[in-house]
Amino acid sequence: LGADWRGTPVTPASSYKVVVADDHPVVRIGVRNILAAVPEFQIAGECSDGEAALHMVRSVQPDLLILDLAMPKMSGIEVLRALRATNPTLKTLVLAATVDRRQTLEILQLGARGILLKDVVAERLGLSLRSVRRLIARGELPVHRLGRAVRISEDDLVRFLAAHRHA
Repeated sequence: LGADWRGTPVTPASSYKVVVADDHPVVRIGVRNILAAVPEFQIAGECSDGEAALHMVRSVQPDLLILDLAMPKMSGIEVLRALRATNPTLKTLVLAATVDRRQTLEILQLGARGILLKDVVAERLGLSLRSVRRLIARGELPVHRLGRAVRISEDDLVRFLAAHRHA
C-alpha cells in the first residue's frame, strides 16, 4: 500500500499512476477532476513546466504522463525527446491548444500515444485515457513501427485530426 502526492492511500494493483504537466492551473485542476471520476487512474503528481515534468517522471515513475505541448522551461516536444532517451516505455498523452501537421508527426514519432486538443478535453479525456490503457494492456501502438522509423499514413492522420477536432 502506497500513497499519492497528497498522501491519500493507494492500492498499487487497483491504480494507474498519472502525472499531469501543464502550466495552466485551471487545466491541471480540470484534468485532475476528470481523472477523479475514473477510478482506475490515480494522480501521482502535478507540475507546471517541462523541467519539473522530467524530474517528476524520474522520481514518481508514472504509468502515464499527460503533457502540455506549450510549457515554460522546456516545451512538451523537448520533454518527449528527453524522455525518449531516458524512459522510452513511458506512455504519454499530449494536450495542445493547437497542433499543426508537422508537430503531430513529431509528437507521434517521439512516442506519444495520442494528442488531445484542449477544447475537447472535458468530453474526451476519460475516453482517450481508457483507449490508451487498452492499447497498453494489449501491447499495441496507435502507429505502425518499422525499425526505428514511424509510418503514419496521411489518411490515418486526417481521420485522427478530424476525430479530435469535431468530437
